[in-house]
Amino acid sequence: TRAGGAGVSLLQVTQDSTTLVRWKSIPLLDCPDTVIAEAQACLHAVQLATEFYHECLQQGIAQDGVVLQGDILPLLNYLQGRGRIKRLAVVKILEECQLLLARAPFIFRLVYLPRECNKLADHFAGTASAAARQAADSPLHAVSHRAPPPYHLAQKLGFIVDHGALRTHPAFVLTECP
Repeated sequence: TRAGGAGVSLLQVTQDSTTLVRWKSIPLLDCPDTVIAEAQACLHAVQLATEFYHECLQQGIAQDGVVLQGDILPLLNYLQGRGRIKRLAVVKILEECQLLLARAPFIFRLVYLPRECNKLADHFAGTASAAARQAADSPLHAVSHRAPPPYHLAQKLGFIVDHGALRTHPAFVLTECP
């Protein structure tokens, strides 16, 4: 088996800005390839978006819907019922994802995005992968990993830090220029 990682970044997009409001770095001790990692990322992204949606509802903040972006097109096609996946391990993860999508209280749109365009999720996958490799080398094989706020990367991408009331940790805002 090979250690790997999945990364998720939840961006809230408005007319004026794009805000990184949540992120997740998921170490995977048994990750044979990027397809498994991306399937896990899809599942965690749907879970994270659903949690955030409910938090917004409790705060009285309306959300239109969610765009789920991924960088492996066959997985996105499968989730939309337009393709087939032969690997049972991947199908099991995607079926769980489909169940969550069907029960979601909002509309999901699935969009392909090349990995080079999603530096944030790629960053979180990298930190998760490093944590998984470190855990695989330890005798207990235990993974407890929480990705720190990506200050350096967010700054490099043009985001600014926002310590908003809705968030329990910093959010990063990319303001659109007029």
